[in-house]
Amino acid sequence: MSGPLGALLIAANRSYQLIAGSTGYDLGYGLFGTGFIGTFSPTNVLPGTGTLIGFYDWGTASGPTVQASVAIAGLGADPTKKFLAFAAIKGAAKAGTSANSYTYSGGTSIWLWSSTFGFANGGTYGAQVLTTG
Repeated sequence: MSGPLGALLIAANRSYQLIAGSTGYDLGYGLFGTGFIGTFSPTNVLPGTGTLIGFYDWGTASGPTVQASVAIAGLGADPTKKFLAFAAIKGAAKAGTSANSYTYSGGTSIWLWSSTFGFANGGTYGAQVLTTG
C-alpha cells in the first residue's frame, strides 16, 4: 500500500526500545542542556517526519513528576496538535489531540499532558510513536 495511508500503517508497526534516564527531576528520554538522558533505539529519526528529542515525564525541584511530554524537532512548519497521532509505552497511550498544551517554535513541536507515562529510572520500555506526517 502506498500514499499517506500506507505510511501510517508502516509507522504504526514501528516499535522502539526506550531505556529511561533521569535528570533528577525528569524521567525518560530527552534532550536537556547537558545532552540526552536515556536512550531511544534503533533510531530517534521518525519515518517521514522529524527527530524525536523528548519522550519523558517532566518534574520539578519542588515535587514528583507532574506531566508527560513529547517533543519532535526538524519540522519545517507548524504541523498542529493533531500531527502526533499517539505516543505509547507499556499500554499508556497519549494522543496529540488530547494534550493539555501544545507549542511550536523554530521547527520543534512539544506536547504536554497532565498525567505521566510512568517511567522509572533505568526502566526498559517498548515504545511507539505515530505521526500523521
